[in-house]
Parts: sequence; C-alpha cells; structure tokens
Amino acid sequence: MINGTYQDKTLTDLTRLAFLRLAQAFGTVSGPTQRIAVTDAPQALPTSVTQNGAVSVGAAQIAYGQPSSIDPRSLQVSSPVVASSVLITVETFSIRYTLGGATPTQGPSGVGHSAQVGQLIVLDNPADVASFRFINLTNGSAAALMVTAGF
Repeated sequence: MINGTYQDKTLTDLTRLAFLRLAQAFGTVSGPTQRIAVTDAPQALPTSVTQNGAVSVGAAQIAYGQPSSIDPRSLQVSSPVVASSVLITVETFSIRYTLGGATPTQGPSGVGHSAQVGQLIVLDNPADVASFRFINLTNGSAAALMVTAGF
C-alpha cells in the first residue's frame, strides 16, 4: 500500500483488500455510498459524505421572526459525527489528489498523487479525510468518484 492506494493487484485482490480494510476501519457503521463529480477546480469531500448527524426541535415548526412557545425538553441537537475513514473508487477518468493541506494541480507535472480508473484510495484516519483534496488530472475530463465513509 502506498499512501492509501493499492497498485499492481487484480480486481479480486483489490475487492478483498477493500472489504478487509472497510471491516477494520468502519466497525459497524458506514455512511451511504455517494457518487461525486470531479471538477477542474480543487475540491474537498462534501460534508454530506464526511459528516453524519441531525438537528431537531421535536415536532415544532418555527418560522423565522415568528413568536413560538417551545418546550426546552423537546430540543434535541446532536453534533455531526466526522468520518473516521473513507473508501474511494475512481470510476471514470484519472484524478490527482493530495493530503495534509497541499492543493492538487492538473497536468503531467502537477502537484499530488495521480489515481487511475479502478484504483481504490483508502483514507483511514480523520485527519486524512479532512485534508483530502482532488481535481481532474486532465482539464475537462469529468472524472467521477464513488465514496463511502465510515463513522
């Protein structure tokens, strides 16, 4: 494994490795799998992937600026839980990605690691999940990622 990616493996080997890593990293709770369109501008994983949580105020509907009488006992706020790991599959076209705060750039001499179609990227700690940035390797190529987070 090099920086969370597997190279020179058959698809069956990759699938087994991915599920073993998922079982180790995710424990019992994983988020939904989402497809993410990659753009020509550097982007981070969206919070819809990396955070899981809810805020509710009982069954009350409150309109902005309207007086209301809410029983404080019905107020339930849960802080978002941040993903501790993420499994990423490069679906279409290659991407370039970075960890630790660097910004990826396009082209053959760009900054960051390149990931090819079919390659898996496993981020197995919250710091890497938070700092993961990605971009199309080639301008206008419209890559797509399939992403599942573990909480």
